[in-house]
Amino acid sequence: MRPFFSFVFLFFSLSFFTNSFSMNLKLVSCNVLAEDFYDKYFKDDKRQMLPVTKRANAFNTLFKSLDPDIICLQEYDNNVCSNFFTSGTYDIKHRYNKNDSHLVIAYKKTLTPIKPANPYFYPEEETTSCHGFMLIVLEEKSGKKLGIANAHLEGGGGATKKELENKSEEEKAKFYYDFRIKQLKQIETKIKEYKDIDSWIICGDFNLNISDVKIGNKDGYSYIRNNVLKESDGWKDADETHVTKTAVGISKEQKQEPQRLDYIFYKGTLTKPVYKVKIDPKKLLKHTKDDKDNTESFSDHSPITATWDDLSTALSLLKAKLLSLVKALT
Repeated sequence: MRPFFSFVFLFFSLSFFTNSFSMNLKLVSCNVLAEDFYDKYFKDDKRQMLPVTKRANAFNTLFKSLDPDIICLQEYDNNVCSNFFTSGTYDIKHRYNKNDSHLVIAYKKTLTPIKPANPYFYPEEETTSCHGFMLIVLEEKSGKKLGIANAHLEGGGGATKKELENKSEEEKAKFYYDFRIKQLKQIETKIKEYKDIDSWIICGDFNLNISDVKIGNKDGYSYIRNNVLKESDGWKDADETHVTKTAVGISKEQKQEPQRLDYIFYKGTLTKPVYKVKIDPKKLLKHTKDDKDNTESFSDHSPITATWDDLSTALSLLKAKLLSLVKALT
């Protein structure tokens, strides 16, 4: 019986490996803090975030060290980190708005956009808002197709003063939560229009966090999972802890505390990734004039990365199954 069990074990292990997304893939997502928002919130702030020129150098250094295959940025503008994309390594797609603060998906030229090569944008018309999402499908050399959605969900807009007039803080919070969930549902609806895609990744600044006024006992994460991007639909959270902080509050109401605003969800044939928050949010706003070497204070968000390494994941699964098999046979 033992050879039979070994054969079954090997068969299913190989099936797992061959059905997974056949490449090593690293994605980084970050809200890089547009210059307009820097001027509004941080230029005269006693916490001393790095000025724009130094932030640009910091981002260039960071992205070179990370060497990602795909970069999804929110609040991108040409003064922050455009120099990084002049090397010719990446193709870059923009979702512009009238204020020159926009979404970006950049990808190494080893990945090919599926025709039509231009991404889908929402809102489709030109806008003054930096919020919305963009979506593109890429093809890897083996022919595997990967869909990417880069989202910057509405932060504090989406409502008129009249709609929120005489509303309690909890009612206002519920309005904004529902508005952001509506935007995520729009992404899911759009995704369903694409056929025969092996895997999907949705990432970005969701503006859903535990420092908002809570609705019942639901924080931002559980609100997402109960309303959209459900596990029952195959969506997985790259952060298995579900609580890792990624940003720091910028207002007195948020008490400038670390919180989770940024997410990476995935589904399809991608295996479990290694997830990292590049910088502890507590360090994001610690730059001082005397601290010239600190390159961490370049945004109110930390870059987050997910790395899919099929070989490492397959070996880990093989080891776990082997141990389980040994226990069953002894």
